[in-house]
Formats: sequence, C-alpha cells, structure tokens
Amino acid sequence: MEDLDTLRLCAEPARYDKLQMGIVKECWELDARVLSWLNLLRSLPGTSQSRSKSRSTATARSADPGPRGSDRTEMDVTTQIARVHGMSLFWTVSLVLNTTLHSVSSGTEELPERTHPIVHARKLVQAIGILLGREAGLYGQQSAALLIEVALVYTERLEGEGVTELRGELGRLRERLGVLVREDGDGKGEGGGLI
Repeated sequence: MEDLDTLRLCAEPARYDKLQMGIVKECWELDARVLSWLNLLRSLPGTSQSRSKSRSTATARSADPGPRGSDRTEMDVTTQIARVHGMSLFWTVSLVLNTTLHSVSSGTEELPERTHPIVHARKLVQAIGILLGREAGLYGQQSAALLIEVALVYTERLEGEGVTELRGELGRLRERLGVLVREDGDGKGEGGGLI
C-alpha cells in the first residue's frame, strides 16, 4: 500500500511507469499466493472437493451421528460458520488486491474476468449475510463488522453494472448488524446487546 501511495504522489513519468509496473507485478505475485490459499481452503476435510475424493468415508461418517446427535449438529453449524469466515477473509483480501490491481493497471493490460473486484465483492456480501445469521451468533456478528466496512470502502471505487445494488445490499447488512448489536439475548431489541 505504501508503493500505491508513492505512485499516486509521483509526478515524474519515468518513475511513475516503473512504480506502476512494480505494483502490478507484486499484485500478480500476491494473486498467486491468494489462489494457493483458496486451494488450501478447498482441500480441508468436509469441503466439496475433499468429499468427492472419499465418498465412502463421508457416507460412513454421515451414517454415524456421533456420541450425541445434538452436539454433532451444533458442531456442523460451528464448522460451517468457521468455513464461511475463512472464505470471507479470502474474498476480502481478493477484493482489496484486485481493486488495487485494476486501479493501477488501468488499461495497461487485459485482466482476466476473475480479477474484477465486483466478483469478490458479491461473494463477500453472500458470506456476510451468513455471518449475520442467528446460527453464527456473536462470533459471526463480530466477524461481519469489519468485512462490511472494508467492502463499503472498496465498492466506492467500483463502477459498472450491479455496483449500486451491491452498495445498497452492504448498507442493509450494516443496518442489520446495528439492529443485532442493539438487541439483547432474547431478540426483543430492548438493549443490552453487544455494546
């Protein structure tokens, strides 16, 4: 980010071009690392790709409710929320990285569709919606707060189809988080919530 600030302040065309090329190169290196992280997340036990590798094991596990059925259900919800949180971090990093890549490269090269920031912002909005669900509890609400703000900041820089709707959805999620913060444990909204 420091290099990005330096680029914005640079008045020398030759130095500007060199800084710009360096930032684009660094973005592509970070992109490779982030995609590697995504592949790691996808390979974790219980994800669709790891399940397809060992269907018989997954079938055997699903037939065994575990020592206490209700605990197993609770554990599954907890595991699912943790995975959504992991993916929300991926989408947040991707949103920041690809917004930077698009703003710096600005026409110097054709960028793949997968790098368009709106793709990452939409996925992040989906993840935030899950994190604000009752099942995610306080953990999800705390996780969602920063994600909403980051998404709002970075979608301000976007243009194009669907951006206005996306910002509106983020605004609604922020309002929903505010309501959840003000509610008490029984959901009657009489105060005593997170703050």
